[in-house]
Amino acid sequence: MILHTCVRWGTAALLVAATCGCVTGAKLREDASLIQKKIANARERGAYRCAPKELAKAEANLEFLDYELEQGDFVRAGRHHRAALENIDRALTVTDPNECAEKRVLISDQKPLIITKTDRDGDGIMDDVDKCPDEPEDIDGFQDEDGCPDPDNDGDGVLDKDDKCPNEPGPATNQGCPVTDRDGDGIADDVDKCPDIPEDINGFEDEDGCPEGGPNRDRDGDGIMDDVDKCPDVPEDKDSFQDEDGCPDPDNDQDGVLDVVDACPLDPGPAANNGCPARDRDGDGINDDVDQCPDIPGPAPSGCPKKVLVVKTADKIEIKQQINFATNKAKIVGQLSFDILDQVAAVMKSNPAIKIVIEGHTDSVGDAAHNLKLSDGRANAVRTELIERGVDSGRLEAIGYGESKPIASNRTAKGRAANRRSEFKIVSGGDAPPPEAPPAPTP
Repeated sequence: MILHTCVRWGTAALLVAATCGCVTGAKLREDASLIQKKIANARERGAYRCAPKELAKAEANLEFLDYELEQGDFVRAGRHHRAALENIDRALTVTDPNECAEKRVLISDQKPLIITKTDRDGDGIMDDVDKCPDEPEDIDGFQDEDGCPDPDNDGDGVLDKDDKCPNEPGPATNQGCPVTDRDGDGIADDVDKCPDIPEDINGFEDEDGCPEGGPNRDRDGDGIMDDVDKCPDVPEDKDSFQDEDGCPDPDNDQDGVLDVVDACPLDPGPAANNGCPARDRDGDGINDDVDQCPDIPGPAPSGCPKKVLVVKTADKIEIKQQINFATNKAKIVGQLSFDILDQVAAVMKSNPAIKIVIEGHTDSVGDAAHNLKLSDGRANAVRTELIERGVDSGRLEAIGYGESKPIASNRTAKGRAANRRSEFKIVSGGDAPPPEAPPAPTP
C-alpha cells in the first residue's frame, strides 16, 4: 500500500515538473523574441558605439538562451535570459541615438548615405576638429585638444623628453629649467657672482652681478661687504675659523704649520708632529717626541726608568729578562719579576688600544701534559698581576703552550732556560696576527 502510494505521488510530481517546464520554456522563447527586437533597436540607436560591452553581452547571452532551450535545460536558460535582458536594457538606457546612431542623409530615391566621423591618426580626436589629422597628439596635458603633437611645449629648444621643466622655458645647460635670480637684479644665478646681493646697475661691471659702490660693495668677492670686511681686497678663506672678519687665516692655531698641511689646524703643535700637539703617552711630563721611553714613565731628561726592562714593538711587548716562578709551580718569585710586570702594565696603560695574549712556555723536562697545565697556570698568574696593576681584564688573554714551541734546544741547560719563558704578543691595536691555538693535551 505504501509503495503504491509513493509511485502515484512520484508520477504526479513528474507530470507537474513536465507541465511547468513546458510553460517556462514557452515563456522563455517568447521573451527571447522580445530580447532580439530590443537588440535590433539598440543597434539602430548606435549601442555598438556607446554601449558596445553591454550589447555584446546581451547578444551572447541570447545565443546561450536559445541553445539551452534546445537542450531542455530551463534553469540555465533562465540565467541567460536574465543576463541578456539586463544588458540590453542597460545598453538602451545609456545610448542616445542623437549622439550614437549613424548619421544618414537621404539623397533622392537612392540608398541612404552613411556619414561617419573618422580619426585617421588614432589619437582620439576626430578629424573634423583635429588640426593635424595625420599626426597623433602627444597626450601630455599641454594643448592636447588641438590634435597636434608638441615636442617642445615651452619652446625653449629642449625637447620635452629631455626637458626637466617641459612647461617652463630654460636653457639646455640647466636641463630646460628656468635659471633662478635670487637677488632679483636681472642677472641669472648661474652667472651672477653675487647671487644673493643685487648688482647696483651703474654702467660699471654690471654683468658680474656684484655691486661695486656704496655700502654693498664687496671688492674681493668673499661675500663680506667692504664696510665690515677688515681685508676688503683679500678674500676670506672659508674654514669656519673667524670667517666673519673677512680676512684669510692661513694658520689658524698660529703654530707655524699652514692649515693646508696641518693635521690639527685648530690645535697648535710642532711641524715634526704634523702640526698636532705632542703626546705624552706614559704621563711622565716628557713629550713623546723627545721621550726615549714613551711607553714607560721615567725622569727627565731621557724619560726612561733607571733600568729599562721592556720595549714595545709593532707586534709584542718584549721583556729583556724573564719572569721567574717557583720550581714546578705557578707562583711568581723575585723582585725583578715584579719590576718587569710594573713596566708591562705601564706600556699597556700608555697604549689603551692594544690587547695582548700572555703566552706561557716550558722546557721538555717532565710529562708533556703536566708542562702544558703548568705553562697555562703561569700565564694566568701573570695576567692576574697585570689586572691588579690596573690593566683592564678584557685586554688580556692567557694561553699555555707547554713544551710545544721551543726557541732553543732542550738538550742543554742554557737551551732549557731559554725555553722556560713568558711572552706578551699584541693581537689588536698593533700589527700582529691573532694568536695560535694551544696544543691539545697528550692523552
